[in-house]
Amino acid sequence: MDDEREWVSALDESFGRRVRERRLRTGLSQNAVSLAMTVDHGFQWHQTTVAKTEAGERPVRLAEAAALAVVINVPLIALIHGEEHDGSVREHTLAADRELVAMQTYIADRRRQLELERHGVSPDEVVSLDGLGLDDGGSYSLDDLAERETALKARRARGVTDDGDSAQG
Repeated sequence: MDDEREWVSALDESFGRRVRERRLRTGLSQNAVSLAMTVDHGFQWHQTTVAKTEAGERPVRLAEAAALAVVINVPLIALIHGEEHDGSVREHTLAADRELVAMQTYIADRRRQLELERHGVSPDEVVSLDGLGLDDGGSYSLDDLAERETALKARRARGVTDDGDSAQG
């Protein structure tokens, strides 16, 4: 039981030390931190609460620790484990971002495939969108695209160029 208390005490002290170091690095006073914790995050913190937390004399709830990390602009894991873990958090975040982009791309591609299937169009039948007059940045359904392609083909068959002039001269 004494080992567990020592471990908890050491964790509280190291957490408090990291809070103090980061607070000083960001140039915030203990009063500023207590005010932000109270006003912005809804915790009843006073300057003495910050001082006791930094000294490792006051246990901190998880929600308080998360809010405190926001106030002093540091990842929560860096307060718990130290700055050396901050880089690994960034690496994991970047990896997660890359995975998210890949999933978004997959979903967009799959959505296009399903839309084509819904209209009975095979991927081999997809026409180029060049020359369909889609430079206004809008979003178009396949029906819209088919109408524009049909109109463009009809105009070309009548000998009218894309700018409205007659090609027959």
